[in-house]
Amino acid sequence: MNRRPIRCLACAVALLAATPADAEEPAQRIAEADLAGWNSAMSRGRPDDIPSLLTGDAMLIAPDGGASHGGDSIRRFWESLMAMRNGHYRLKLLTARRENADTVVSRAELIGAAPLGKAGNVITYRYQGLLHHVLKRTPDGAWRVQVQRWRSEESR
Repeated sequence: MNRRPIRCLACAVALLAATPADAEEPAQRIAEADLAGWNSAMSRGRPDDIPSLLTGDAMLIAPDGGASHGGDSIRRFWESLMAMRNGHYRLKLLTARRENADTVVSRAELIGAAPLGKAGNVITYRYQGLLHHVLKRTPDGAWRVQVQRWRSEESR
């Protein structure tokens, strides 16, 4: 009996078992899941949910170059933004790419939505800026934002 096909099959199974389940997870899917967390926090007006979306050493870089470090500081930034429009914002993914096995970089734009007159009517608008996320896979396997950078549209 020829054992070569069986050995090859056994090697293939062992290789698949040794590969992390999400090693080939597309950057697009990772970025969409990230933005779903941010959009949920904004739509529910829950800035206290934001630190759970960040790594412990996270930082936010504002368009003026100012930086906020840590979850509480970044939460306060988003809390003030949410207060301006009662949480009627969402992030729309534009691009996502993998830098390496544990880093994904995404670019999104902030979309505003406000009720208009009768129930169900909504006006949407986009802002003159982009939001870049550097996502890192944390030791528990979750993807969290390490760097959040706001840029003006002119610097695209």
